[in-house]
Amino acid sequence: MRRMKKVFAVILSLCMMFTASCITKLTVEAEGATTYTLKVVDDEWRFQPNYPWDDTVQHRELYYMYQNFKDGDKVVIIDSADKKLELELDKNISNLTVQRASQVIVTAPYVEESYILGGAVAAINADINKAYVYDNAIVNFNKNVQYLEVLTDRTDTALAANIGVTGQVAHAYAHEGENVVFDIYDVKAGKFSIVNGGFNIADGNYTKTATSSTVVTAPAQTPAATTTTTPSAADELDDVPKTGDVVTYYWMLGLAAACMVGGLYLKKKNA
Repeated sequence: MRRMKKVFAVILSLCMMFTASCITKLTVEAEGATTYTLKVVDDEWRFQPNYPWDDTVQHRELYYMYQNFKDGDKVVIIDSADKKLELELDKNISNLTVQRASQVIVTAPYVEESYILGGAVAAINADINKAYVYDNAIVNFNKNVQYLEVLTDRTDTALAANIGVTGQVAHAYAHEGENVVFDIYDVKAGKFSIVNGGFNIADGNYTKTATSSTVVTAPAQTPAATTTTTPSAADELDDVPKTGDVVTYYWMLGLAAACMVGGLYLKKKNA
């Protein structure tokens, strides 16, 4: 009996250590950024708090997203089936991705990084730190942009995007594969324009010399950029953080509880 009590004591100690570690990790995950994936289902915009979208998982009305959205969360908007979306958030977005979605209007105080993929049609009403526009996307940025990159992944594919910026652009860079199309700075408010991939900015509205111009300042409590390198259109969405698997932690919590009950039972029996 004494030997069994010692075994239970050791197991109980280990479980308590794992339990403390698991609780800490769960707390960190709960406080981390959530990725909200939006999609049209039965002619209605719905969301899941994870990426990628999983047809086997429950989806909910956007009302609940508005209730839970916090500063620094991420938004991925996918296949819209031509259903208009007006998303108005009062919190900063750390990563906004629009994929093959048309008639999308997003309003927020600030966006750290924005990815407008080929086939998307969107308007973004927010100051943006970094914006990447791919292939034949159509987008209007209605506030200031610190860094704007226009690109295609392949050298043999010409730029085809249509882009307008109402505010200023501190630095704009465009390339087709590795071929640089333009690299300009200090674009005046309302003067940045790309039409069917063609440069449509008059001389005098920009400079070709690098400067330290800053037109966008990150608001307080906004997290740093989540992507440190420019992704390709094919794999950018793979970089969006996914919901963690916490099943193991719950098993450990259950085991700890079982060991505690066993220890109390032996103590009572020995009394």
